[in-house]
Amino acid sequence: MASNSAETLVIHVQQKRQVLDVQAALDGGTHRYAVPEQRNVPAKMKAIYKSLNPRPSLLALLDSICGFFADLFADTDLKAIRRSDIHTLLTEVGQDLYAPIQASIKSASAIEFVLAEDCLSYPLDALYYQGCPLFLDKPITYRLHSHSDTLLQVSDQWKGLLISHESSDPERALLSVKRLFPRSIYYDDLEVHPKDLESIAAADFVLISGHGDANDGIDLAHIAIHPETFVHMAPQLVYFDSCELGLHRGFLHSLYRTGTLYYVAPILSNESGESSTKTIERFFSALREGEPPANALFVTRKTLYEHYTDQGDDFRLAMVRAFPFRVYRLN
Repeated sequence: MASNSAETLVIHVQQKRQVLDVQAALDGGTHRYAVPEQRNVPAKMKAIYKSLNPRPSLLALLDSICGFFADLFADTDLKAIRRSDIHTLLTEVGQDLYAPIQASIKSASAIEFVLAEDCLSYPLDALYYQGCPLFLDKPITYRLHSHSDTLLQVSDQWKGLLISHESSDPERALLSVKRLFPRSIYYDDLEVHPKDLESIAAADFVLISGHGDANDGIDLAHIAIHPETFVHMAPQLVYFDSCELGLHRGFLHSLYRTGTLYYVAPILSNESGESSTKTIERFFSALREGEPPANALFVTRKTLYEHYTDQGDDFRLAMVRAFPFRVYRLN
């Protein structure tokens, strides 16, 4: 089935050359429409992704530069000009995609995007809906396939596999997850070897913080994490705190075949520590309190966006810190 809730708006997005075909379904009603080639939506989507996605090594530099120029040019138009391009793109593409179904979005309790693989990198929930990014308004999930109505049953008896790399998890957020789920097995990156993972017969969830990208897996000190690493554990949920792993097709396909219900990972380069620490802690705390993954990430991202905006981050930096992670419903 497409969704376990009649109040979930299911939006199918496919690209045919430069035309975007959209089909939106809510509570038995379906609306089909196309965004024409002259709107240049695919090119704009790529520009949005590029604008939102700094290299990991630039995250700290971006923070200081944004703050410096925000102060230096506070009384000029430079800051507005610098921000206008991304805001204009998010507004224009959001209008193209969401104006025809605005009433459905308003009445829906959640949104599920069904993507063709060539649209995987499209940050659809960053697009503006009624003046702000959509992810601040609704819980969002993504999927590539049909899925069941099976609910994720989380309890303090859940057993997780936790692996923390010192430079990607400098504040050791994974230890806080270990406290939430005491039966979990925790490894420091330097301590874990292939035989350790082979000995774990089953795990309810996997949480790894390490360096990676959309083309490779995660390289740890003594082991490389690849799409087949966890097949024998059959985890219900996999969470990677690792740059761009939300776009890794190998993990998406392998975990789907394994029967994993949810996959959570960033589609952008995410911060080491700080915002990633807060994302891990708040997401798993909400999960432990009984929130479904989409709701847990919704509350987490909204809270972080408000926190970083209130502390003075400009829009792009607040997005880099609050937005990167995506929830996939796989099975």
